[in-house]
Amino acid sequence: MDTEFYKKIESYFKAFDRTNVDSALNYVKEKYKDTDKPIEAMYRVLDVILPLKPDEDTIVSVILHDLYIEDFLSADKVKKMFSPQVVNILNSLKRLSILNYAENDKRSQVEILRKMFITLAKDVRVILIWLACRLKQMRDLKDLDEDGYAHSLAKETMDVYVPIASRLGFYRMKTELEDLSFKYLNQSEYERIREE
Repeated sequence: MDTEFYKKIESYFKAFDRTNVDSALNYVKEKYKDTDKPIEAMYRVLDVILPLKPDEDTIVSVILHDLYIEDFLSADKVKKMFSPQVVNILNSLKRLSILNYAENDKRSQVEILRKMFITLAKDVRVILIWLACRLKQMRDLKDLDEDGYAHSLAKETMDVYVPIASRLGFYRMKTELEDLSFKYLNQSEYERIREE
């Protein structure tokens, strides 16, 4: 898995220095032994991000973000191991993780949520990572039996994440997020259009 991952990076980043990415991967692999989280989820987020040719700090942040958000990794540890930029990205991702869509379900409040999202994430790399994580979640919905959860996640994605991806020009992500959301929000219409 790592070999394929490095080949993808090196295909666009010829002078890529593996040192920090190796450190992040090794750290995460060691920590994941103590959690019930599957490490494959991280690779699926990286698969979404890598075609957009991210920089090293973005790649390292994707690798570390789940552990950081769940407090398995401290800011001090990140500062010692990586750049201040990685700490900034991870702190912004952590702040975004506390936004609660369920409490912001009215139309006017959804617009406030969008503005908060963009204000909190002053670095576009933060939004890129967050959108990639959401796309990975939407792709994984097919594995869930809970229709209520799928519908709720699809509505949140359509109301908040699709417009953000569109505004920032991430059109490929926007199209897939929209398509996956529509599938769960209006399945009969989705099937009709797909058949046509």
